[in-house]
Parts: sequence; C-alpha cells; structure tokens
Amino acid sequence: MMAGCGGGRKSGNESDTFITVNLRASYPKKELILQDFIDLEYIALETGGDFYTQGVVQAIGKDIIVVKNWVNDGDIFIFDRNGKGLRKFNHLGNGPGEYVFILGIALDEDNNEMFVNSHSTRRILVYDLYGKFKRSFPHKEGGMYNKIYNYDKEHLICQQEYFPTYDAGKNRNSIFIHYQTAKT
Repeated sequence: MMAGCGGGRKSGNESDTFITVNLRASYPKKELILQDFIDLEYIALETGGDFYTQGVVQAIGKDIIVVKNWVNDGDIFIFDRNGKGLRKFNHLGNGPGEYVFILGIALDEDNNEMFVNSHSTRRILVYDLYGKFKRSFPHKEGGMYNKIYNYDKEHLICQQEYFPTYDAGKNRNSIFIHYQTAKT
C-alpha cells in the first residue's frame, strides 16, 4: 500500500501517476554483481605459524588490517593489505597496560596507534602498531563503551549501548566524543 499527498493541481504531465508492479507476474531473473555497485576487495588472510585466527576484523587501514579472535583470548593480529601476517601480540591480564576483555579496536595509522576498548575495566588502552603500551584513559564517568571509532586526529567516537544491569535506565544508547590524548 502506498499513500501520498498532492497539491490538487495537475501538472499536465501524465507521468505523475503511480507505478504499478504486478507481484504475481513472472519476470526474467537478473544477476547483480556486487562489484558493479561498490568497490570490493577480497583479501585472504595468511594462516600458519602464529597466524591461526578466528578472523574478527577490527580495523582496516591504508596499510594494515587489525584482527582479533572471536573468543577473548587476548590475541591481536596485524596483517598487511595483502593478507600477510606481520605480527601478533597479547596483553591479556589485570596489570598496568593490559586489557581484560576486548570489545573493539580503533586504528589511527597516521599516529601508528591502536585503541583497544577494555570493556569490562572501562578503559581504552593505546598501543603502537607493534603492541607496545603507550597510555590509557578511562571511559567517561558512569559510561561503559560498547563501540569505539576513530573520528579524527584528536577524538574517538564512543557508543554506549543500553545495559539494563549497569544503567538502570540511564544513558541509553549514548554517543560520546572522547579525546585521544587523554592520559592516566
């Protein structure tokens, strides 16, 4: 069903009528090719040695791809844009510079940094692209970020989805702009 409003005046153009599609008619099949609509690139990631991964892609940059495992075992893999494994690191733990549960990774290739959202500890940890810890900063007071994205050279966009257990009805689906340079 379709409905619309008109001004009541006729334009004199008969093409101002509804288009009717007969849903019972048989139409010829048309094959659509995805590459005709978007730029699509298939990259097979290297497997072998230290590079067996469950392949949850976290970020794609102009030079690298950041991947983590589906299970939160702490492994973070860095691949080049041809899918060759470059390095892997793991800082899973409860100590300084370590994450407990990775819920997302944002990439800042211009500054050779990645932002790891340690969801359950409500912190974002910053590492260089070799896995060396640089700094960390907390989520906004009372916040628990579900997703983080690199917005620009100075800010992250952080989304807090509604978690009834934590929020008790407050801050539903909030979006925050967070400075990347915060240090604690």
